[in-house]
Amino acid sequence: MELSLNCVYDYVEVFDNSSMANSLVGRYCGSDKPPAMTSSGNMVTIRFVTDFSSAKDGFSLSFNFIDVEKSFFKITNLSF
Repeated sequence: MELSLNCVYDYVEVFDNSSMANSLVGRYCGSDKPPAMTSSGNMVTIRFVTDFSSAKDGFSLSFNFIDVEKSFFKITNLSF
């Protein structure tokens, strides 16, 4: 994605629940990989924002989830 100071043009935001109110984990842009994150519950919100002024490759997202009750583990990779 496009790199800018404070990620003002194109960015991905990660929120730690189903609501975006008061749960922002971070805003990410450019080519730097963000840190690994763990949610506090069973829901996260991923928000992609673009100003459409510059075309780059997009972003990819990988996530793991664990069903503690069933000891189930899954890895998913997505590209946008």
